[in-house]
Amino acid sequence: GGDVIAINVGEEQGQVEAFILENLEPAGLTLLLDPEGKSFPVFELSALPMTVVVSANNEILDYAMGGREWDSPEMVSAIKGLATAD
Repeated sequence: GGDVIAINVGEEQGQVEAFILENLEPAGLTLLLDPEGKSFPVFELSALPMTVVVSANNEILDYAMGGREWDSPEMVSAIKGLATAD
């Protein structure tokens, strides 16, 4: 299985939690809030939003820069698949 870690910069905690509860299964999801943007230098982020897919061996498998329609059925399904992948 895999873990999904979401780092949010900018939105309020309640707004982020409402989206997750409405669209995703929160089990297996770690949500980190970064209102001050301190994750940029730590994770060497160059843009927001940025999505990084990391293997169980801590290898970067894929990444996407820029916005996505995260609430589309396709994206919600893809995120659920990552959270439950073997």
